[in-house]
Amino acid sequence: LQLKQSGYYRKIGSVQLVYQPNPFNTNENSTAMSSATVFKLARRVGSQTLRRTHASASSNPSAQNGWLFGEKPLPPGQKRVKEGWEMPYYTLFGLGFFSAVIFHIYKPDSRTQTKYAAVAKEELAAEERA
Repeated sequence: LQLKQSGYYRKIGSVQLVYQPNPFNTNENSTAMSSATVFKLARRVGSQTLRRTHASASSNPSAQNGWLFGEKPLPPGQKRVKEGWEMPYYTLFGLGFFSAVIFHIYKPDSRTQTKYAAVAKEELAAEERA
């Protein structure tokens, strides 16, 4: 921290913070910054942070090893051991899909064409009788 011309200068990374005393404050030791300065600073620091974090896809270099789901192929003759969550997941997913298909097949017919076809037939029959 340096003291220059009745204000503080502080450097964080490549951004220099300037704290000026607030002229409207009666406290002599006030180091408040104006809201415009705070927003400009936040915008500048935020854009630099976004640029820095956006540059790399993953912070963990061992996460990407080139194999599907990170699993290396097993040697010939060896079977893959299933994890505990796999069978319930596959079973419930399959039952859910199967029940969705059944519900779709047997859902009630809610088309307006079907709904008013009987009414139209009755009206035609009434007109022919009259």
